Amino acid sequence: MNHKKANRHRRGFLFLCAMIVTAGCLNGCGYVEGVVQKSEKSFLWFTGNTKNAVVYVDNREIVRLTPSYYIDERTGEKTKKEETVLYQIEPGRHEIRVERDGKVLVNRLLILGNQMTKEIAIP
Repeated sequence: MNHKKANRHRRGFLFLCAMIVTAGCLNGCGYVEGVVQKSEKSFLWFTGNTKNAVVYVDNREIVRLTPSYYIDERTGEKTKKEETVLYQIEPGRHEIRVERDGKVLVNRLLILGNQMTKEIAIP
């Protein structure tokens, strides 16, 4: 009798294992794998003498830049700003022109890729 009882427990155990394996396989088949793609955008980073500079992208005025430094009120010295200011732009081909007081300082044709940052030095 004990032998029959042991066989019954063994079959029950094997059935339970088979059900767990089957459930794992079916659940695993429902797993969807994919690629996360960041949204399409690029950035411009203006460095150098940005005081009173006006930026044109594709012949449209986009932004008037502020100086890349500030004047310390206690000492009167120029201190470079620590934070980086990035300007978002769509990836692709763009004409970038920077002017100050009507004089063209920078005139470039750029091709920007997705998630790309381009530094533009202003004299």
